[in-house]
Amino acid sequence: MEYALSVVVPVYNAEKTIRRCAESVVLGRLRNVQLILVDDCSTDHSWDICSQLAQEFSNITCIRNENNRGVSATRNRALSAVRGEYVLFVDSDDWVSAHYAEALWHCAKTVPADALVLCAYHYLDHVNHTRSTVLADGELHQTTFVPMADACALLEKTFLQQLWNKIFRRDVIEAHQLRFDERMRMGGDFQFVLDYMTAIQCKKCVVLNEPLYYYGEPRKFTIVNHVNNKTVTEGLSFGAALAMVISYVEWKSIGWAILHGLLGWVYVIYYAIKYIL
Repeated sequence: MEYALSVVVPVYNAEKTIRRCAESVVLGRLRNVQLILVDDCSTDHSWDICSQLAQEFSNITCIRNENNRGVSATRNRALSAVRGEYVLFVDSDDWVSAHYAEALWHCAKTVPADALVLCAYHYLDHVNHTRSTVLADGELHQTTFVPMADACALLEKTFLQQLWNKIFRRDVIEAHQLRFDERMRMGGDFQFVLDYMTAIQCKKCVVLNEPLYYYGEPRKFTIVNHVNNKTVTEGLSFGAALAMVISYVEWKSIGWAILHGLLGWVYVIYYAIKYIL
């Protein structure tokens, strides 16, 4: 069966949250959705809950890794089971608005092929028990078109780095054989986004300024690995990589690519000092 879109959820020791996550997807306004749950050898009851969900909902597909492989390999395995025209990624300890899939899908079908569609989100701080809404510039519920020349502003607002507030075309993923780098210990999400932007020769980002995703912190060190010097070094390349995407798409000039690459390094080193180190 073909679906309007597929939602990929990697699962590891998420027995307390996976049902809330899964039901928020399958009970949303858009029902022609395939939900793919891939369990990465959880040591709690996550797999049992996933299996129960698959019995309750015919559009849920459950897969279990033979051994613990990490989040990138888990997502890659899910991509082989995708049957939707579009792909969304959701984390197992988060949940989504009832309009999440429908709004992103509808927008993706109406914008040019060289546009990346993303949405605003709610940020839940479980340590301080606070909730904030992360919005782009502009009015609430407004759709904003951001040219690639201004993409760093989205990076500063933490709109570009993650997977879960974006919708991806399956045909692009398959044509360019896009996959998550299983060697990376940190930043695989952003690398995938950059690879996708390059593949579509992205000329603009279309931002739905409506918070459709509920993202919680702090993240538990379960399906992802700890930060070390190597992961910080990997992270430092993203500003330069984004700048190269911008210059390739916007100017097609090696001179601009070098200049914006250097500017990207300056920005991302500042970001690393401020937020990581």
